[in-house]
Parts: sequence; C-alpha cells; structure tokens
Amino acid sequence: MTSSAYVVGGALAGLAGVIAASRVGTGQANAGGTDLVMNAIAAVVIGGTSILGGAGAVWRTVVGIYVLALIQNGFNLLHVDIVYQRVVFGAVLLTAVGIDAWVRRGAR
Repeated sequence: MTSSAYVVGGALAGLAGVIAASRVGTGQANAGGTDLVMNAIAAVVIGGTSILGGAGAVWRTVVGIYVLALIQNGFNLLHVDIVYQRVVFGAVLLTAVGIDAWVRRGAR
C-alpha cells in the first residue's frame, strides 16, 4: 500500500514536470521551489528538532522560521547576493546539526 502511494505520487510529479516544461519550453531542476524545501528543513532543525529523529514542538519550529526570516530580511536590507545568503543558511544549518549531534553525544 505504501509503495503504491509513492509510485502514484512519483508518476504524478513526473507528469506535472512534463506539463510545466512544455508550457515554458524548458525544464529546470529547481523550478518546483527547492529553496522552500531547504528553508523548511532548516527551520525545523534550527528550531531544535533533531535531524536524526526525536521529538519536536511546533513553537520551536516557529522560532526557527523567525530566525531564518530575520537572517534573510537582514541580508536583503544589506543587499547581500543570494549566493552568499545560501552559504550562510547552509552554515547555520550545519551548525545546528553539529550542536544537536554534540548534545546527543553528551547525553549518552
């Protein structure tokens, strides 16, 4: 049952990609908003939910969203290039994952 849901979802995503590419006349790997996926994962991890599994809370995810929005708005006000913004987002995400791993190692 679960496998068939993934198959149907993948087939429909592929069909949507073909339709979108035919309308625009070109295809792009990031046309679906891969930045949104990265921001969602980063907000959850920065909010304190472990990337390795565990319990999380909605309010902590909201805090992560506010932190990311604060960083992005600050960079936009300073006219920082999007490439450097993504580098800083990645560094913040790696730092959050590193802190989580360090805390988990200390808890054992």
